[in-house]
Amino acid sequence: MKVRGMKFRDSDDAYEYFRQREVDDAAERARQPAPIPQLCHNCGHAYAGAICPLCKEERPAYTALKRSAA
Repeated sequence: MKVRGMKFRDSDDAYEYFRQREVDDAAERARQPAPIPQLCHNCGHAYAGAICPLCKEERPAYTALKRSAA
C-alpha cells in the first residue's frame, strides 16, 4: 500500500501510522506555551518563573497561578 509517497506493508501498518500521527498532533495541540518573561518587581530582571534568579524575590501572582492550574 502506498500513501503520499510512503510505502506500507499492509493496511494495518498504514492505520497504525496515521493513528499515531493523530495522537501526536493532539498532544502537540494540548501543550501549553511557555510563559512570557516579565520584570521582577524588586530588581527589574526579566524572567519567567516563581522566584527571580538574581534577587531571589518570589512572584506571588505566578505561584498562585501555578497552584490554581495544578
